[in-house]
Amino acid sequence: MTVIIWIIFAALCGVVAYAKGRRVWLWVIWGILAGLFSLIIVACLPKIVKGKICPRCAETIKTEALICYHCGHDFTKALSHVHQ
Repeated sequence: MTVIIWIIFAALCGVVAYAKGRRVWLWVIWGILAGLFSLIIVACLPKIVKGKICPRCAETIKTEALICYHCGHDFTKALSHVHQ
């Protein structure tokens, strides 16, 4: 019975880690080793955002993007105001 509980904690850690952009297999292993404690820790961690968030439409875009794919916001104009 306890093995099933540890497997459930491992799976839940993996699901939460995936939703937060974390390494799934690392958290599955931690879920096997530490059970509920790992689930609490991964649930409290912030989500990893890969890219930057557009100030106009709040969508996540690539860090290197100069124009937002979703709304057309021009980041080069924002950069020119910073350098002046």
